[in-house]
Amino acid sequence: MNDLKPHVFEPIMQENASTRMLALWRGAEQRFGIGLTLHDHVGAFIMPDNSRLLPKCNVHRFPCCVYKQGNHSQCIAHCRNKAMELGAIYKRPFHLRCWRGIHETVMPLFRGNEHAATIFAGAYRDEISQKEYSAGYRKLYEKMIPWSNTQGSYLADALYTIGYALLGIADNLREEYTFEPGRRGIIQRFLSRQGCSDLGLEDLAEELELSVSRTSHLLRELFGKGYAELRNEERICRAELLLQEGLLIRDVARQVGFQNEFYFSRVFKKLRGIPPGAYRNKR
Repeated sequence: MNDLKPHVFEPIMQENASTRMLALWRGAEQRFGIGLTLHDHVGAFIMPDNSRLLPKCNVHRFPCCVYKQGNHSQCIAHCRNKAMELGAIYKRPFHLRCWRGIHETVMPLFRGNEHAATIFAGAYRDEISQKEYSAGYRKLYEKMIPWSNTQGSYLADALYTIGYALLGIADNLREEYTFEPGRRGIIQRFLSRQGCSDLGLEDLAEELELSVSRTSHLLRELFGKGYAELRNEERICRAELLLQEGLLIRDVARQVGFQNEFYFSRVFKKLRGIPPGAYRNKR
C-alpha cells in the first residue's frame, strides 16, 4: 500500500483574506440561490490596515430593492433601524418583511453583548400579494421565489453557521496584525476593533484597567489627542473605503458610527480637506 502525502490547503491569511472571504460569501449565495447583504455595525470585517474582508457586500442589490419606488429613507428605517432593534431583542435569526413586500431571513451577529453585524438573506415575495404595485415593480416582484417559513428556517441554520464562522475568521485575522508595544498598542487595537461602535472613553479605560481621567491624560501623552478625535480619525479612514464604493453619504455616516450625516461631513472635510461627496466623485 502506497503512502500518499496529504495535500495541505492554504489557510486564509492577511495576504489573501479579502479574496478568500469574498469567495466564501459568493459561494454561499450560489449554494442557496439567494443574495446576501452585510451591515457591519462596528467595523468587524474591516482590518487594522483598513482593508475590507467583504467589499461591496453592504448594500441590498436585489432588483426590487434597487428599483426606484418610494423614499430611500424608508429602506434605512426598515433594514437598518428596525432590523437592528429586533436583532438586539432576539439575538438569533428571524424573519423580516419590509414595506416593499420583500421577505428576508435576518441573522444578527454578536460578540458577547455587542451587536457587531447583521446579515440579510433573500429576497422573497409574498406567496399571494394583494398590495398594489407599479407595473415595473410588479414585473420584478413576481420573479422572486415566494416566502415560506420552512425555507426561512433552513436558511436561518445556514446563516448562523456561516455568519459566526466568518466573524470568527475576521477576529482571528485581526489578532495577527502587529501593533505597537505597550499601552499605545492596546489603544490602537481597541480603536481598530471598536472605532465604529458607541463605546467611549470609559470602555477604553476599563480595557486599560485605568481610571477615566488617567486614560484621558494618557491619550494626550501618547497621541497628543483626545478619545473623540482619535475615534473620528478611525471612522473617517473607514468612510473613505465606503465612499469609494459609491454609497450614499448618509449610509456611510451611519455605517461608521455617525448618527448625523451633517456632522460626519463636517468632520470628514476637517480631516481630508474636501467634503465626502467631492471625495467620492473624485474616486
